[in-house]
Amino acid sequence: MGDETVDEYLDQIKEFEPEFIDGYPSSIRYCAQRAIETGRDIEIPACFPTAEMLREEDREIIEEGLSTKVYNQYGSTESAAIVTECSSGQMHVNPEIGIVEVLDENGETVSEGEVGELVLTALNNRAMPLIRYRIGDMARGPPSYRECECGREMQIIKEIIGRQDEVVVTEDGRRVPMLSYNIFKYTENVDESRIVQEAVDEFVLQIVPADGYTDEQAQIAIKKLRDRVGKDVNVEVQTLDSIPRTDAGKFRAVVSNVE
Repeated sequence: MGDETVDEYLDQIKEFEPEFIDGYPSSIRYCAQRAIETGRDIEIPACFPTAEMLREEDREIIEEGLSTKVYNQYGSTESAAIVTECSSGQMHVNPEIGIVEVLDENGETVSEGEVGELVLTALNNRAMPLIRYRIGDMARGPPSYRECECGREMQIIKEIIGRQDEVVVTEDGRRVPMLSYNIFKYTENVDESRIVQEAVDEFVLQIVPADGYTDEQAQIAIKKLRDRVGKDVNVEVQTLDSIPRTDAGKFRAVVSNVE
């Protein structure tokens, strides 16, 4: 994706007048950001980001740039689970797709509000039975039945955290999710960013600078990182032309190489 191709996408979208857009949040954000920069008047009633973690800063830019309402969703290629955000902002488990559990390191259901591992039992996959499948994602659970303003009676999960390797582990044993958003929301003139944890006390901040970027922004990010994971961690800053994507084209804002 580049400015030229995204401009063409936006022209096609405006002509097509879609009822919704579905895709990687990083890609949709690129389109939304470009719509803002070029003054395009794009209106899409709904947006369903998938396959990557949706950051709050992405939600804000997408809703502004595409004049849309974002409804987050969590799914799996294995057809083992779908969790979708309702109009009231709650994440509902779609029971016809699969059974969703959030378990601790001992395989027990987590306490209310605790982060644990998502374990899925597929009900919609006829090719391969998946029973209590450890998919590698984390959530704040457990799923529970409670009243929702939207009127749906499906189980609610408090929060999808993301991949296990996107949750950093501190020297004192804490697991810290959503680290990138809570650090880079304080910086300016940064197009893209990623945090790589090489060890409990070693981090790399990868930054794609925008116009106006200065080393001061890197120092802000380093301070915010140390505020959350520990004052004594070593931090290296790398400036890049772009953040590498996975083989599937996905953008990962945090990568932890700590087992």
